[in-house]
Amino acid sequence: MDEAARAAAIRRTAPASNPPSPPSDYCLSKRQIIDLFQNCIKLASENKINHKNTWESKLIDQLSDIIKVDAAEADSQTNFQRASCTLEAGVKIYSVRVDAVHAEAYKVLSGINRVGQEDVHENCFYTL
Repeated sequence: MDEAARAAAIRRTAPASNPPSPPSDYCLSKRQIIDLFQNCIKLASENKINHKNTWESKLIDQLSDIIKVDAAEADSQTNFQRASCTLEAGVKIYSVRVDAVHAEAYKVLSGINRVGQEDVHENCFYTL
């Protein structure tokens, strides 16, 4: 199998990449930040964070905004309970993302190995 065919086979088995997320400097309203926080905490507490919805969650991008949302109102201090819950949900989201990338990497590796084994079998057949 020549290099072009090998590259085409790898491209066919490569996972579709996720669209790039918008930059984290876009502004959310206070209501949107609170809704984001509540939704992510709910998903994390119900163990409903999976490899399909983890890439859609913007909690990690908005961590500082979520923690500061109460502190901005009346010169109050950081709500450490909210910060710890946010951090815990962020850790769950991040760990599922890492697991998803790991699984996709092994899929690509198995595709590469399969193509390599096909090449070995073709070469053995022609040498006989």
